[in-house]
Amino acid sequence: MLFIEEIMKKIWEKEYIQFSSYMEEADKIPLAELYDNIQKELNGIDTVVKQDKKITMIALATSGCPHHVRKDGFYGCSMCDYDSCYMESLAKINVLKRKSPEMYGEIIRRSLKNARERIGKPSVVELITGYDCLSSEEIPDDVYQELIVREKIFKRKVRPVVSIFEARATSITLDKLHVWKENLGKKVIVELGIEVANDWIRNHWINKAATNQEVRYAVDTIHQAGCEVSANILIGIPGCTEEQSIFLFKEAVRWLSEIGCDHILCSPLCRKNRTLQEFLYQKGKENPRLCKSGIVHGEHTGMPYTQTVIRALYETICEAPDMAPQITLSPANFPIYYRELERLSEADLEKKATKIGIEALKAFEATGDCSKLEAALSQLMTGALSDSYRELLKQQSVVTTILDSFCLWGEETAKILWEEPTGAIAQLREEAAAYQNLY
Repeated sequence: MLFIEEIMKKIWEKEYIQFSSYMEEADKIPLAELYDNIQKELNGIDTVVKQDKKITMIALATSGCPHHVRKDGFYGCSMCDYDSCYMESLAKINVLKRKSPEMYGEIIRRSLKNARERIGKPSVVELITGYDCLSSEEIPDDVYQELIVREKIFKRKVRPVVSIFEARATSITLDKLHVWKENLGKKVIVELGIEVANDWIRNHWINKAATNQEVRYAVDTIHQAGCEVSANILIGIPGCTEEQSIFLFKEAVRWLSEIGCDHILCSPLCRKNRTLQEFLYQKGKENPRLCKSGIVHGEHTGMPYTQTVIRALYETICEAPDMAPQITLSPANFPIYYRELERLSEADLEKKATKIGIEALKAFEATGDCSKLEAALSQLMTGALSDSYRELLKQQSVVTTILDSFCLWGEETAKILWEEPTGAIAQLREEAAAYQNLY
């Protein structure tokens, strides 16, 4: 296992033990009763994640992210909290899938049906969010053939203008793409979680398990199928300084544009349950080495400052104006970021800075007008509003390289998680030897 997999497995250890216990209990329930239990629970869950005139987001009830839910533990992407709130339901659905793929398929069908009945007429954009819609583990081949190929459950009489679905780069196949394209909207966009351009960071730190070669293949194959690509990337990387996060964001936008991605969906790093950034906040915010470097910085630990998010977007667009139409703010993650910023803002200056930042980002999202970001920065980077941010940048400047940040944070994390961290630290250093700045 990679160092980051060991870390995430340890962070999720208690949840996996609880999940395993729920699995054992679900295994004792007669099959028909188990199905009825899941169906009742599903009726009480709102599978419409977001709905307005522009976009509808529907969450399918499945057995969870196959990259995260493993046979020996939970250890998916380090910045993600998938499945953290639904352990008991997740366990029941996994048992149902193993015992009766047909009934499991019916649960997927019902989750879609319930959402669409509530929505009625589709929005301009409909996003269907499984975890990896092309995964044979999440949607087994028999279920896929029955629901999607023969029954065409995703097809609507009134088709949305744009349909989006999520998949992992490693699951992309031309045959499945053709089928999904035939059943969805007039334009079909495949959303891929790429996060960064740097191969080492994506796999050894974000724990994405997708190489740059696999990403390029996925993009080319999606285009070959007549679909478009939306690449998800992060503004803010767990354990990185503010300047490093800006650099990695700009690098990601450049690379994704070079390889032909049609859309770039930006998400600010948010402190979500059992993520690397939340662990950094909970367990590391008083660590002397991390405090001295500024990698942890009080209540803002694990989240980029508003100035950083705005700078990342503004500087990217200034350096490459042609990319502006490709860049979109995540409708799922930015509202979470705004709420967390507002919660953290206590002093008057903080409240004022937060208000200016959020208003500018919302205006940019609505209009695409980069001048809104420029106007906000002119206020946020001068005078008293910029003092604490500039102090943090100065403090963080002692960490000279991105790899130094990862090694510093990784070593301190190993010391927190293991009584004897020597082996884990040695593994981190061995993996770090393969780090390259180039993507």
